[in-house]
Amino acid sequence: MKITLKNFSGLLIIPILFFIVSFLTLSHYGISWDEPIHFTRGQAYLNYFLSGDLNYQDVKPIKRRSFYQDNSFTGQFFIKNDSGHPPLNGILAATANFIFYQKLAVLGDIESYHLFNILSGTLLVLVVVVFAAQSYGLLAALVAGISLGVYPLFFAESHFNIKDPAEAAFYAGTIWAFWNSLKRYDWRWLLAAILFFALALGTKFNILFLPFILTFWLAWRYPQAILHPVKAVVRLPRHFLFLLIISPVIAGAVFFITWPYLWQDPLAHTLNIFRYYKEIGTGGLGQPHYLTWGGFNLFPITWIAITTPPIILFLTILGVGGVFLRKEKEKTALLWLIWLIIPILRVSLPGSSIYGGVRQIMEFLPAMALLSGLGAQVLVRLFKRWVGKNFLSQSVLGMVVLLLFIPHLLVMVNLHPNENVYFNIFIGGLQGAQKANIPYYGNSFGNAYYQVVRWLNQNALPGSMVGLIQGTSVNIPVSYFSPHIDYSNSVWSGINRQGEYLVELTHQGNEIAYLFAWEYINRVLIPVYEVSVDGVALAKVWKNDLEHSRPEYLDEQLLSIKDIQRIDDALEIDLKDIVSLSKLKVEFDEQSNCQPFTVGFIQTSVDKINWRTEIEKIPEYQVKSYPSLEDGLLRYIFPANPAKLIRIKTGSTTSCLFKNFKVEMRGFKIDN
Repeated sequence: MKITLKNFSGLLIIPILFFIVSFLTLSHYGISWDEPIHFTRGQAYLNYFLSGDLNYQDVKPIKRRSFYQDNSFTGQFFIKNDSGHPPLNGILAATANFIFYQKLAVLGDIESYHLFNILSGTLLVLVVVVFAAQSYGLLAALVAGISLGVYPLFFAESHFNIKDPAEAAFYAGTIWAFWNSLKRYDWRWLLAAILFFALALGTKFNILFLPFILTFWLAWRYPQAILHPVKAVVRLPRHFLFLLIISPVIAGAVFFITWPYLWQDPLAHTLNIFRYYKEIGTGGLGQPHYLTWGGFNLFPITWIAITTPPIILFLTILGVGGVFLRKEKEKTALLWLIWLIIPILRVSLPGSSIYGGVRQIMEFLPAMALLSGLGAQVLVRLFKRWVGKNFLSQSVLGMVVLLLFIPHLLVMVNLHPNENVYFNIFIGGLQGAQKANIPYYGNSFGNAYYQVVRWLNQNALPGSMVGLIQGTSVNIPVSYFSPHIDYSNSVWSGINRQGEYLVELTHQGNEIAYLFAWEYINRVLIPVYEVSVDGVALAKVWKNDLEHSRPEYLDEQLLSIKDIQRIDDALEIDLKDIVSLSKLKVEFDEQSNCQPFTVGFIQTSVDKINWRTEIEKIPEYQVKSYPSLEDGLLRYIFPANPAKLIRIKTGSTTSCLFKNFKVEMRGFKIDN
């Protein structure tokens, strides 16, 4: 299809609609876990580029300062301590914040950063629509654009994922522009491809695998050029050839110029970045149950199969079939198929790593959407062949194909704003994924925190304290909370139950840190609010007080002690019955003729055979303002776990803990 001004304006309907819906729903989403560092670093570097200052001290006062313009993390800090993913996407997001929040005040602090995200997503939808239209016509373009726009992972995360949708957009832009450049060997299209490549390289290193896609495709498209490469290169127009030769220099220059961290020691710091990618991209992280064929990982393709909407999956399969049915000089459909395969294959090979689903390789999505568009065209042609060419017009059949997306759109509305936890009917939805214990089911990557905050802002009384169970305070911007709420991770009071709210995500694989706290809240407290999809909780709120404790943990009592004795380097306490422990208190004499008690740990048992070592060591702070060890005093709290025997290990047979000790145990009696 030849793109003219008239039909191009028609093609804009899908990307414009995607942008409008995304923009109107910006405030419905939170932030992802890794956005804060990108916001903070982006602001630090942007400030350096605009003012030449490595800190914010000399910046002219402005009415609105972003929460992420942090005096502790300035350009001076990042130039010395930076690493990980490149910062260009963060700088672009910070630029959007600088214009639309700090200067114009037309968007909120967080929403202005997220404007970059949805603009990137809109760019990707535009590229997909135009690419499909150029290759296979209007129906393919409409279906490809819709398939991408309503893909649950993409729609949700184009609001709050600062890396992957942007990387997918620049990745797709590179392929599309390069494909166009080969039509007439147009150097302007080639320059566009190089600039897209540079933007992608400045976001993530995923783009470095693009040459594999292009090499395989070019080998099929130009077989004679592979046999006679010198002759093929000589025939290229001079401007095109020159630009092609210097393309690595252009992309490398953009990468280097936009990352001041590299300026200090280019070679060492660049090697440091490659080491980072090697660490996160290899090692076989994650899914041992999906390994087969000598370590080949079936998890990525399994995840795609159970998280892709059935209509898109069906049309994509038809599109893949269409690749082998079509005979075309440019072999565009083959390009899309290779583009789909390479990112998935890369994280499936033995020794490779991927976690959290497939958001890290989102560049496969535009290829899937394009093949879905091709599949729609194949479906219409097959129908006309089977039923008869004159039965229905192609435009009517195209409308029927588009109507097939309506059931999925209803699912999207029902999921909103948690579309990125979608699982399809083949696994039984999110509830089915939970039953099958699919890795990372229900993982919203931090988005669900915002829904918890909105509930707290409406329901928590003034002066209420709120803390996270295992997340850090950067996971939820303090600006999200109403001024009357005290948000701090230092409010945890444990079994003392001082009334603070505790919030946390509850997806599969989340309960991996702070086991003590998780045991306590799951055993003792009743959630007061849940963010749930399909009956599966994505996040919960607990109120740590007696009113919201389970009945069996309301009546804390002083426990009867049967016997206490020192055994080697331990003080062993034998209770009369098996109880749920809550608190231990030991008073003892600090004397000059004993070993000061400074470190230790506690074990518990119900039968004196099997012993459990408590996670919290001595003298860690278990809860706010509650040191476990002071001069002559040991205090320890338990997550209401059952025990009959308690053993305090000191590491010394002459510990002061054994001098004139007085023991007090508290807990809850267990009904037989």
